[in-house]
Amino acid sequence: MIPCESKAGTEKILGVKWDPSIDQLCFDVKINFSPKRKAKTKADITDTQAPKQLTKRQILSQINSVYDPLGLIGPFTIRANILMRYLWACEPNLDWDDPIPEENQQH
Repeated sequence: MIPCESKAGTEKILGVKWDPSIDQLCFDVKINFSPKRKAKTKADITDTQAPKQLTKRQILSQINSVYDPLGLIGPFTIRANILMRYLWACEPNLDWDDPIPEENQQH
């Protein structure tokens, strides 16, 4: 996927960027693990690196932060959704803020 380079010719439709000159849809996905979830600018984002211990709450937050009303980037987010489904089904004692098991950290 090639990012939309020309900002001047880019249209925004349903929250999705479209470059009509090359007929290409573009998505801005920002990973944000900052404790300030409502960061307005890049200067407000203090921590964009994934923490060493992920929790179900953090994973679900990142999955739901992707705005995709048409479902076009589903093939890219499916692995995270499958991980959440696995954690719910196979780790019933895992609470929202407990670190996920080490073998699931690489998914």
